[in-house]
Amino acid sequence: MGSINRKILLLIIYTFVSANLFAQAQSFRLRYHLVGLGSNQYSSFPVIVIDSTQLQVKLSRVVKNKAKLSGVIKCKVKMRQTSIDSIASLVDRISDTSIVLRNPCILSGGLHRMAIVHNTNRISYRLENTFDRTALKIAFILNEYLPDDCRIYADEKYISDAEECIRKYYKDDDPSLIMLSFSWVEDALGLDL
Repeated sequence: MGSINRKILLLIIYTFVSANLFAQAQSFRLRYHLVGLGSNQYSSFPVIVIDSTQLQVKLSRVVKNKAKLSGVIKCKVKMRQTSIDSIASLVDRISDTSIVLRNPCILSGGLHRMAIVHNTNRISYRLENTFDRTALKIAFILNEYLPDDCRIYADEKYISDAEECIRKYYKDDDPSLIMLSFSWVEDALGLDL
């Protein structure tokens, strides 16, 4: 009877250690930032950073084309692993991709930047006055953890407005014109993970 208990104990220890090592091998990082454009250019917006399951929010403003990050932590919370897994499963479907979308009918508004690294998979979003449907699902998950004044405000209408603008005004033009954006914004955000 003692050798069976010992084998069961060893199996439990092996399973626990293996699961722990597997969890440590899974890396997840996310960074989201909104930069105001036009009349919103000098407003403060949240910078959301997730490393593993730790979510942290600070405020940032763009001053003279450089992002100034506040030292004050607005929110710090541990995310549930299931939420991280949900985001990871969404981005794993579109592996190693940069998504750039723009609504050229709006000159003010904001530029949403999101970069996600899950293991070796890297996804980046650059969304000017619009959003992407997968990024919207990610925003809904993140908003569960964010205080009201730091939430990511985007919805399906944001996307449909951009699609309607493109259909209405750019149907015969070169689609690459729609993707033009301000290069200084990317430099100012420093979104490399």
